Amino acid sequence: MAHNVIGGVPFPPLVLFDDDRLFTTDDLRRIVELRREGVSVCVRYPKGPEKRGGYFFHFRSLPDGGNSLMLFDFEKRELETFSTEQLVRFINHCTGRKFDEESFILCQTVLNFLKDEEPSA
Repeated sequence: MAHNVIGGVPFPPLVLFDDDRLFTTDDLRRIVELRREGVSVCVRYPKGPEKRGGYFFHFRSLPDGGNSLMLFDFEKRELETFSTEQLVRFINHCTGRKFDEESFILCQTVLNFLKDEEPSA
């Protein structure tokens, strides 16, 4: 059972991506340009209640010229570094838009085995 309580997003305000199409490198670049300090994105399908959930991604550009992005969890812990193209494939894979073998293996061998920090006594 998870030990952590999910609070607000690491990089407010939350950016919503409500679309039926694939998330693209242009979408990612546009979002990153608006929020160089970091961005929290919720990818959802357009139909459903206004306050519905979705798939949350928190990331920021690394100072390497803009092609590397660090993915974070809700506690703002660093999870993985991606190229722009890898992160787009990862987002599309995780949201069920398009299967990606590399993202599948990353989830199965690394990300699904991360552990919550033990609560302080």
